[in-house]
Order: sequence, then C-alpha cells, then structure tokens
Amino acid sequence: MRQLEGTAQTHLFRFYAHIQGQVPEVEWAFHVPNGGHRHVVVAAQMKAQGTKRGVPDILIPVPSAMLMDTGTQQLYERANGVPRSSVPDRYVGLAIELKVGKNKQSDEQKRWQARFQQSGWRAVVCYGWEAAAKETLVYFGKDPGQFYLF
Repeated sequence: MRQLEGTAQTHLFRFYAHIQGQVPEVEWAFHVPNGGHRHVVVAAQMKAQGTKRGVPDILIPVPSAMLMDTGTQQLYERANGVPRSSVPDRYVGLAIELKVGKNKQSDEQKRWQARFQQSGWRAVVCYGWEAAAKETLVYFGKDPGQFYLF
C-alpha cells in the first residue's frame, strides 16, 4: 500500500470512529494487511501466514440495509447453483478496495472482488476515503448528507 493509500485509509478509519455512535456497525470494519512494501523477510513471513494478493483493503462482515443489486444476485445464483428464491435479498458484508489517484485494480483484485460478489458481499472500488465513507453510509442505510464532512 503506497503512503497515499495508507493516509486515505487512516482518514477513513478516523471517520468510522467519529460516526460509530450513529452507525455502530462500523465497529466491525477492519483492514486486511495484504499490500504494501515490506522487508523481504517480513513479506515471506506474511505469505507463509496466509496473506494473499488482491484481497480487498477493508472488510465489514455485517449485513446491509440496502438490497442486493441484480448483478450480484445473478453472480451469487450462478456461483452457488441455487434458484433465485434462495439468493439473499441483502448483502452479507461490505468489501472495499481503496484507491487513490489514477491507481487501477490489479487482476488479482478483480478476482477477489468477483469472489466476494459471488458470496453475497457488496464488493466495490472506491477512489479516496470520502468515496469509501459515503459507500459505507449508504450500505448501512444512512444519508451521507446528514454527516459532517458531506
């Protein structure tokens, strides 16, 4: 994770701390330390411990207030071999890939995003912490305009 992404992520988690009284679900948000530049020994240790390239930066394993979109429902249906009636009507979690500037998703990140969607998660790419904050608020049924900074 480049320093700019690290800074954006820090701002996002400060925002989560600020809104936790109004959006208690953000307590369960956490960062997956799967990117960034590390000493070769530390990188090898992390890989041995199960770190995988492309996993989204932020996970919130809490069901949504918003309804699952049709595209994700279809991915879930096909991936799990279940009829439409067995597909959840709401997301089971939120996965955020946080980007800054002109950074693009890697092929590994696209694979993980698709896998999360097939599992019923809302998996999104957000450019900047503000976009990730808005996505989180909407996911939990909140109006971003009712929160400081928006």
